[in-house]
Amino acid sequence: MHYYIGAWRALKEVNYTDKITSLGGGSSGSLTAFLLAAGVDHDTIDKKICEYTLMYPNIHCWGKMSKIVGDTIDEWILNSNDQWKYQPYAVITNIQNNIPFIGPRFIISPERYNNFDNIKNLILSSCYIPFWYEKVPKWQNRFALDGGVFLMNLTIPNTLTISPYMQMQHNIIGYEQNTEEEKILKKRKFASLLPNKEHLLQIRDCGYTNAKNWLIKYNS
Repeated sequence: MHYYIGAWRALKEVNYTDKITSLGGGSSGSLTAFLLAAGVDHDTIDKKICEYTLMYPNIHCWGKMSKIVGDTIDEWILNSNDQWKYQPYAVITNIQNNIPFIGPRFIISPERYNNFDNIKNLILSSCYIPFWYEKVPKWQNRFALDGGVFLMNLTIPNTLTISPYMQMQHNIIGYEQNTEEEKILKKRKFASLLPNKEHLLQIRDCGYTNAKNWLIKYNS
């Protein structure tokens, strides 16, 4: 999540975010996207994540965080009279008859699903890894897996992808080879699974630097 937050900060500084109409993703990317789409400031998300890493250290952080955000999303988003700042979507992977749905499934406009539990489970389905955390969440009465499993090396047509796992291209804000950022990201590869504040801030700064470099190379 911190990589996305760093990149978002760089895009916001030059008003590139004004060109964006929708936000989404899988796994922790969907959690970040929902909050940004609702207009939650990136600095607020940054601080919240650091708080969760202190409250729930090590691998349980992400499971607890997704559950906490799911439980409080009604306060952050649903009870607000404001409209979504960006069109949000999430990517999940359905399990039907024990066979995973191969490839991403897009859930467009959660406003359609005005039931609180439905929206909470949509978020949990997209960023919850049930084998590591608690029970498997359901979406539309089907068990669902973390959509990020299929999105690690997948770009969606006509979108800008932000990913610490992919190399920078014209449509991807990612790492550049033989740079300090690449070394940090490789060294902190499992920081998202075993997070602590220092590592997350390093990853955030890599996202910021990579996005600045992307803007210079492809949007100067």
